Amino acid sequence: MRTRLPRTSLLLATGLIVACTGSSDTQVPLPDVASLSTVAADAAEGPPGRLLVLGVDDEIVTIRPDGTDRRTLAEPAEDVERAQPTWSPDSRRVAWTERRGAEETFLLVADLDEGTLSEWPSPLHAVYIAWSPDGEHLALTGSRDGTGDLLLAIAGSDGDIKVVDQGAPVYFDWAPNGTELLTRISGRFEYLAIDGSGRETVPATGEFRLGAHVADSVMLGSGRDVGEALVLANRE
Repeated sequence: MRTRLPRTSLLLATGLIVACTGSSDTQVPLPDVASLSTVAADAAEGPPGRLLVLGVDDEIVTIRPDGTDRRTLAEPAEDVERAQPTWSPDSRRVAWTERRGAEETFLLVADLDEGTLSEWPSPLHAVYIAWSPDGEHLALTGSRDGTGDLLLAIAGSDGDIKVVDQGAPVYFDWAPNGTELLTRISGRFEYLAIDGSGRETVPATGEFRLGAHVADSVMLGSGRDVGEALVLANRE
């Protein structure tokens, strides 16, 4: 479902884009930093930049790094639990999940350019969300009810959310091509095509948590047989 953001939210969202690219004289008191948990940062490379913050009452706000110019994207709401607000690569969208009541969970995406808010039913409440490098997809991991295996799901721009794997633990990193995830799920370490077209096992030894992409290379944890180390390798 796609709706128009309320006028106040639309003004705030529009102001956010302006603030990312220019200057603003609007000042607000420094928020109570002890009551906030910063979950993502750097709305833009250029000054002044913004932080995306999930508050103690599950409100979602953006602020400047010095705590000024606070802008609200989502107000606190009764029986609503929000998680993992995350900037898109171009800093023009913010995604998060909401659990409403005891059962319903939704994925929400606020488009700050258009001033719209889209939401779709989600099969999981996210503990981690990451945009693909091209901003076309979202990868989410979390559980249905906070227990059992974690699910790994892919959401497209049309709101279609598909569970592609599950296990415990679940770690992933987007490949630079935006069509694959480098995953470690229940001990399996592999590249997973997000369209379901296949999997490719990644050889690794010993104990490790997750591979991570560094430019065109892959950084992996080495095995105990050669000592604790990091290995930088190419895809082949």
